Amino acid sequence: MSRPGQNRSTTGSGIRQALPLLMFIFAVSFAAFFYGYLAAVKKLPPHGLISTAYDTVVDLAKYWKNDLAIEPTRHLVERKPGRPAFATYLPDRLETGNRLISGLTAGHKALNGALLYTPDGKELHYWPVDYDSLDPDGPDPENVMLHGIAVFRDGTIIVSFDEGRALAKIDACGNVIWKNRGWYHHAVSKSYDGTVWALRWISDSDTLDQVDAGTGKLIQRISLMKDVILPHRRQGLFLIKFPENEDGLVTPVDPFHTNDVEVLPPELASAFPAFEAGDLLISVREVDLVAVVSAADHDLKWWSTGPWYRQHDPDFLPDGTISVFDNNMSFGTSRILAVNPQTGEQKTLFEGSASLPFYSWRRGQQEQLENGNLLITESEQGHVFEVDRNGELVWEYNNIYDESRNGIVTRAMVLPEDFFEAGALQCGT
Repeated sequence: MSRPGQNRSTTGSGIRQALPLLMFIFAVSFAAFFYGYLAAVKKLPPHGLISTAYDTVVDLAKYWKNDLAIEPTRHLVERKPGRPAFATYLPDRLETGNRLISGLTAGHKALNGALLYTPDGKELHYWPVDYDSLDPDGPDPENVMLHGIAVFRDGTIIVSFDEGRALAKIDACGNVIWKNRGWYHHAVSKSYDGTVWALRWISDSDTLDQVDAGTGKLIQRISLMKDVILPHRRQGLFLIKFPENEDGLVTPVDPFHTNDVEVLPPELASAFPAFEAGDLLISVREVDLVAVVSAADHDLKWWSTGPWYRQHDPDFLPDGTISVFDNNMSFGTSRILAVNPQTGEQKTLFEGSASLPFYSWRRGQQEQLENGNLLITESEQGHVFEVDRNGELVWEYNNIYDESRNGIVTRAMVLPEDFFEAGALQCGT
């Protein structure tokens, strides 16, 4: 048996022998920690890979049910207690007509789709939008969201998707009439000349695509980068957030996030003397920009950055103003604004209150109705509501998924009861 002194000596010798290795491990660990800190702060390599891996793990943990097609958790939001599926509060102030609502249609034939309702909730028609049939080798339907939609009197619709790769025309029964492959997103807007305008992402730029509504044939393509920004030296207006680089343009992912394009129709052109019929109204979310693009030379005729923040859905109004859905992302309250492009005067058309909170941190639509009411699509609440000129709640709809959640709604509109041609919505049994 060893004496105590011998054990201490052996132990001390072992520590001294291991000390260089321990110091090396400590130094490597400290260097790794320090570089990790610098990589996070200064965004040095492999910051991007680490960040992407972390985000992927978090995303999988949060949405695994969605990606296994158990339930569409990517498109479900918490529902405020007590909100009904349908309710009319001021029937004498309600805009006449039926309500078309699109987005998540869980419990129906397809995950995405559009529904036509009477104001009291009677379902008149359903358009199933089967993303698998439009893009068989693309993302699963659970990972895309129907966003852009244009509706025609013959019962057909043209649709585009968030995270999808198709622009398509579908008949009243869900059958595909034509489809164009590509990164189409956000908006599909009807024009007065039998065409539609849609947004597409190509290379380093969003494009504004004009397409024949009947055939899907591309008529013209306007690139924000090549046709609007560079020829007219609008870099300072659009490229505010681009990193410094002496020798060339370094574009971050999604530098513009253009989310709407609308056409000025002839019947409203007289209200906007600085514009002409056919000019395009666009919303560029990442730089908080709303602008009118000339149909003739693709330069900007008018623009405003703010007072909106991360906005959506600007519209030409009959009184010569432009209304905007001001998401006010990250700040908890949204509002509907109007700006006069001639005078710069701004006013608030609607903002929430304690009794009627209003906030959609992304997405969202607003439509001024014939009687002056506002129809507001509060997408990230799965909620659509109508208010009168005084901001009083007239009608509401909740896209109820279960007792505590709504499905996201991306678009709502009021259509006259006689909008569709006779027999247009018949699909047999």
